Amino acid sequence: MHCRNYGHYNTLKILTLVVDYWWRTGRHEEFGVVSIKQQVSYFAAHELTHLPQIARLRKSQWSRHE
Repeated sequence: MHCRNYGHYNTLKILTLVVDYWWRTGRHEEFGVVSIKQQVSYFAAHELTHLPQIARLRKSQWSRHE
């Protein structure tokens, strides 16, 4: 499955979670016990940190092709 499809699949799964499931926990290798809510919040913030990097890469790619 392509990376873009994983993101779409995960987004759909998150959007259809029953409210009570947000508080279910699992064990993260580095952070210990975390809830789904905590993990989703972390990933959302983490993804935002990459947006400026992506913008710079796209800009540099476009400038090479002009």
